[in-house]
Amino acid sequence: MSSKRISGLFQALLVLVSLSLASCVGGGGESSSSSPPASAPSPVITEQTAPPGYTLPERGAAANSNVFISVDEHGMVTNLALPESAGQSLKIKVANGIYESDLEGVIVHHFASVPRVLIISNMPVNTEANTTGDPAGGTMVNVLSSLTTNGSAAVTNSTWIPYVFNGVIPTSKPQAIAGSNGGVFMGTSTSTGGGLLAIKALPGNTTDPIYVATPSACNASAQSTSATTLYPFTITGGNLPGNYLAIGTNNGELLIYGLSGIARGGCKSLTLNSQALTSYATGSPIIAISYTGINSNSYFYFLTQRGEIWRIAADKNQVPLSFSRLNGNAFTGDVPPRIAGGLTTLYADSNNNLFVGGLDSNLYLLATVGSKVNTKWTSASVTEPGINYTTAATDGSTIAVTNRHLYSVGMQ
Repeated sequence: MSSKRISGLFQALLVLVSLSLASCVGGGGESSSSSPPASAPSPVITEQTAPPGYTLPERGAAANSNVFISVDEHGMVTNLALPESAGQSLKIKVANGIYESDLEGVIVHHFASVPRVLIISNMPVNTEANTTGDPAGGTMVNVLSSLTTNGSAAVTNSTWIPYVFNGVIPTSKPQAIAGSNGGVFMGTSTSTGGGLLAIKALPGNTTDPIYVATPSACNASAQSTSATTLYPFTITGGNLPGNYLAIGTNNGELLIYGLSGIARGGCKSLTLNSQALTSYATGSPIIAISYTGINSNSYFYFLTQRGEIWRIAADKNQVPLSFSRLNGNAFTGDVPPRIAGGLTTLYADSNNNLFVGGLDSNLYLLATVGSKVNTKWTSASVTEPGINYTTAATDGSTIAVTNRHLYSVGMQ
């Protein structure tokens, strides 16, 4: 496909943030009423107990982990335990050669509703599937291709697939996810190539990494030199269905890269020179992104380092409906504070309920309430301050992670 056609196809996505918008869309759809509901649901938080001998990873890995691990006397990771409903866990054996001291993250990640498990290591890893490791000293990502259970027994028959990002020396902790067509993506700034995103089309390949989302390719500003967060999402229906990757940059720009479908291979900035963002100033890194589609609308959420929570709403054809800061003056209740570095994570579930975590003890919720525009936040406390991560578990439920605890999250 020619670059001109790709550019043209992405104009529909650029429209998402290219208009000046006044309306505010909340929850599951539009409403002529801007009055908040009389009451709003509150989050319910239940600590998820780890199986005997398992814990969340030590060191900085906890910020990128939502999986329990077990470690032997030599510090080698031996098994994973994935949290599931009713206190049950799926236990998975890990290939030899992965040490807890080398972990950058252990993540269960959903892509197109299919769970994948990623073990991210910052050192060369030797496994049965990858006997050569990574001689260039890059980041190693092992992906569990699929998850299976054998009745009530917690086992897996899945295969670990190693991906090696050769010669990539990240200047910040890499963010890795499972993409379409078996690809694994790492968001980082690098010592060579100027890449925001590295992709390896084949596991275990020893060739140089391919940068698919450089600043120039995405029409990003010169100040966007690294990817600070990544989030995959799928658009169904409309003019541009397919799998996409949202990329947040160190300069506060939101980029979208097409992984599959008509717009595959195209990359555009949704924030550069956009008239819709007159109230939004770039410069603060985007540290979390989430997306959900419901009631023929699409919702993009992102969180900046300076503590601002933003939502872009669009219809099924990606025609914009609103652009709003969700912790601004129009919101009431337990509004997440706008403090630089105070908020750390956000996650929008399949019903468009938005959860936000931070360094205090609170998990904040902006819930869907019927067809009305909800402007009232609620919150609940966890036993340990500092929520680092919120995501979906293998059964589709929502979980929140602190440094040493994992919680199931519901609503009442």
